[in-house]
Amino acid sequence: MQHSRDCLECGDCCSFEIPITLFDVFRISEEMNFSLKNAFVQMVAPARIGRSGLFCIRKDEEGKCVFLSERRCSIHALKPTACRLFRCSQLADSNALDAHEQNTRKQLFWEHSVVSQVTRAYINQAGVQYNETLFLRAIDSIQRNIVTRESQKLAYGLDGKGCALGMVYDCSTCAHRGKAAGETLITLSDVIRISRALPCSHKDFFTRYIDKQPAKTPGGVLQLRRSQHCIFFDETTHCRIDAVRPMHCRFTPCPMNTNPVREYHCLYLGAGTLDEQFAHQVALDVTRTYVRTHGTSYNRSAFRQAVVHIKKVTSNNREKERFKQSIAPYRVSI
Repeated sequence: MQHSRDCLECGDCCSFEIPITLFDVFRISEEMNFSLKNAFVQMVAPARIGRSGLFCIRKDEEGKCVFLSERRCSIHALKPTACRLFRCSQLADSNALDAHEQNTRKQLFWEHSVVSQVTRAYINQAGVQYNETLFLRAIDSIQRNIVTRESQKLAYGLDGKGCALGMVYDCSTCAHRGKAAGETLITLSDVIRISRALPCSHKDFFTRYIDKQPAKTPGGVLQLRRSQHCIFFDETTHCRIDAVRPMHCRFTPCPMNTNPVREYHCLYLGAGTLDEQFAHQVALDVTRTYVRTHGTSYNRSAFRQAVVHIKKVTSNNREKERFKQSIAPYRVSI
């Protein structure tokens, strides 16, 4: 079986925490003629969710991926998407991407962003247990959403050495983790989603977690409290609310790895699905209006009216189409 050019075959990367998605399980089960349940049981580590909020691949007694055989991947042609996107740090200078591989990885990043969100939704309902009804429903949703369209690609860039710039970073080894961003922007839609997960009331969320000063950039929206770090930062898990973190955090590229002028908006507006981006931009606009009138305090009546308005605008297909056209330059076609 052919492996990546220049691979050292050290097997080190196979001992890392390897995230896998429902689509990885589905794809491998189809090619290897496994039942979905058998593939799920063999691949998914029990009682464990990774830092990415996804499943982790099973490991053997030595802590290596179960598919590692004689320092080689026994399913190399079918390997999980995270493995396909991984680039060995020992080969960073000699493993520049050719034009074909660049385009392939653009598509992979976009597809993986969709697949990951559906997988996290499954985990929120079923955890690491196999549920055939939810599994099949998730696969159907994935297949309907990763149809190739020119307006639905993850925008992507290269650094000065030709190495890929994407929305995937290993924050665990960064000295700036938790404090690279000066502000953690949050919308009223984020407040609803996060308060439901904590759980706490909307009023308590404002009191305990919202800074008394609105964010400076982009002006007029709410921000989470922080000292050196975001109030939800944790040294062990990094983000205590990772599965429901603010949409701004989901879309924002790492400021330590991105040229803020040339790449920031390209990566920011290219992340996630178009529906998610549209809903977030609507929430940003409505949140600014709320803050201009009521500041950063909780006003029950105004809060409810604002949430209703967000839902109304988000369901307006004409507004959605106008938004799609406006961010088309940031979404790269292959």
